[in-house]
Amino acid sequence: MRLTRATHDYTNKGRYYLPIFKGDIILILDEHPSGWWTGENVMGVKGVVPSTYLQEYAINSPPEELFREFSLMKIARNFSVDLTCHAPTPLGVDETFSPSEVHYDVQNIENLENSIENFILHRETARERLKKCLEDLVRESNDCSLKDDTLHDNDVIMLKVNVSRGQINVLDAHREQRQENLRSLKDKIKEMKCHISTKLLQLIDEVLIKGKSSNIKVILLLDILHEQLRKYHEKVQIAERDLSILSENFQKADCSCREWKKTLSDRITLRDAKIRSFLKFWSEQAEASKMAYIQDKARSHHQESLRREEEQQLKNLIEERREKYIRAEDELQYWRDKANVITDTLKQKSILEQLTEAIQEISREEEKLRRKIPSSIGGR
Repeated sequence: MRLTRATHDYTNKGRYYLPIFKGDIILILDEHPSGWWTGENVMGVKGVVPSTYLQEYAINSPPEELFREFSLMKIARNFSVDLTCHAPTPLGVDETFSPSEVHYDVQNIENLENSIENFILHRETARERLKKCLEDLVRESNDCSLKDDTLHDNDVIMLKVNVSRGQINVLDAHREQRQENLRSLKDKIKEMKCHISTKLLQLIDEVLIKGKSSNIKVILLLDILHEQLRKYHEKVQIAERDLSILSENFQKADCSCREWKKTLSDRITLRDAKIRSFLKFWSEQAEASKMAYIQDKARSHHQESLRREEEQQLKNLIEERREKYIRAEDELQYWRDKANVITDTLKQKSILEQLTEAIQEISREEEKLRRKIPSSIGGR
């Protein structure tokens, strides 16, 4: 796969074509010999693009450390611990917190993920166990005769039990006083042998008997309450131990998370600095490439204009030379005709000279003949 940049705008309404604009970053997924490549833009949209509209980026692959830090950053961004669901029990006056470091095996990403999953599993298990204990406590408190929804604190429970116990003691003392008065009244009636209705005596006996039975019921109720209170104490102690363990685990996890947060923050800062320097370097390279491209383009335009001027000059020169050649050819033809005429004239001149010589020869012979003729005539 190659990373390219669009050099021109291209829009096609076809189904499988990817519209691009100048400056878009395109990731090439498949290269076809026809020149139509399969690409993907930064939005994840795939389609076919023309290769002539793309310019390749020459980017070196980042180091493996950067990939590892990016993976750790993604894991830390998705990881979260909810510490507000179940707040730990506050420490007492004479209690101190001794933080202990938790060392996770985080040599690689898998160990870190396993440590986080184990921590979340332990946390959820402790929370579910504590939730079940609290549900049992609420259910048992609702089943007992003291239906008070606010009994969630040990001190409040003890205070209410003590108040109820004091009220019961006061009522017991008042009841015993009344029973004592009734007994004394019954004894006086027996001593004085007064005639009273048997119904009154039955009522007095019933009150005395009910007082004893009610006293027994109160004692049984107190025993039941003490037993329930003891169970609540045990469950509250177990819940406090679980909450203390959960609080320690949360505090350890919080310390570990803070350490990892600081480490990740440092790595993220270093990563950001590297990325900024990386982007700055490639921005400078892109700017330099852009300036070089502009200069090359201006130089090519200048050379093109010079070439066109030179071509125009050559065309003009060729046109002039062609006209001169045509004129020279016409002049050559003219002089050829002249030469032919002169040649014919010279030929005629040579013929005339030959004829002249022949005539002169004939004239000389005629002269000789004329001279011979008179001499011959005179000799006769």
